[in-house]
Amino acid sequence: MADMDPEDDPGDADWGRASLFGAQAPYRIPTVARVRGCDRIEVEAERMDGGHVSLDRRYDALVEPLSLRGAAALARGPGGSTRLIATLRSTAPWMTDAAAVVEEQVELALRAGSPWLRLRPLLVVGDPGTGKSYFARALAEASGCALMQLPLGGDNDNRSLGGTARGWTGAQPALPIVGMAQSGSANPLVVFDELDKVSPDKRNGNAWDTLLSMLEPVTAGSWYDRCLMAPVDLRHVVWIATANSVHALPPPLLSRFDVVRVPGPGLVHVPGLLDRFRVEWAERNGVAPVVAPVLTPGAQAPLINHYARTRSLRQLRRGMEQALHEAIRTAPRTLQ
Repeated sequence: MADMDPEDDPGDADWGRASLFGAQAPYRIPTVARVRGCDRIEVEAERMDGGHVSLDRRYDALVEPLSLRGAAALARGPGGSTRLIATLRSTAPWMTDAAAVVEEQVELALRAGSPWLRLRPLLVVGDPGTGKSYFARALAEASGCALMQLPLGGDNDNRSLGGTARGWTGAQPALPIVGMAQSGSANPLVVFDELDKVSPDKRNGNAWDTLLSMLEPVTAGSWYDRCLMAPVDLRHVVWIATANSVHALPPPLLSRFDVVRVPGPGLVHVPGLLDRFRVEWAERNGVAPVVAPVLTPGAQAPLINHYARTRSLRQLRRGMEQALHEAIRTAPRTLQ
């Protein structure tokens, strides 16, 4: 269980603890909770020339209490739903089943007095271009959790996920541990794209095997990192994976996930998606959304017709960006 910072709740230390007679004692849900990533990091000798920072100093944030994020997103809105779920439903309205799985876990966490993002590992399955990665990114953005994204398609090297052992040049801890240290939080959201396309070659390690140990509840609480040479608590990491199919996945790994199959957006969703793509494009290019080009219905029609044929969200986004660039290129310019 996460430790509550005493400054966040000066009341009874036995918050949320059942009495001997089975009745639930009253408690106040903390607004900030913290857990410790690990108790120690094996000390590494530093170079004398001052050009090298030892691993134990680079990752010393892990031995301090780390925050658990998502409390603000779990506040109730006017309709009774949390802000997180309301945002997911408006951002990806075709992902109703995926949002329902997240909502079930969120409500369970809130009832247990855990006001931060805490989910069972989730595997989103669907055809290419249906918005699986889009949903995962939207979840990270809406929750306020740090996002670590790793494409696994064709990956035949386990180092991207499992890190490298100390002693190798550029040694680095496992991906979720790097996310914890960089964000200062114990529950970063780690997204694995194309989990079903991992190479079966195990000569350099296999991401499936490493992920299995990270998702196993018993080992996750004390997962030994060969770079830090210390056990790290990965129980609070939020895992989201995407796949086109589950047929290639090992049954033990598949059993660790809640699996939800999703369709692609319907034509009714395309106008809303185009507007969101326009806002995202403006933000990436440092342009205020209010001054970004607005496509006319005539300019949107080819994009909608192309999507009706391809049903690819990826191609729809690319076409929208090309249309925006063309709108800027052909816009009349005024000299000031």
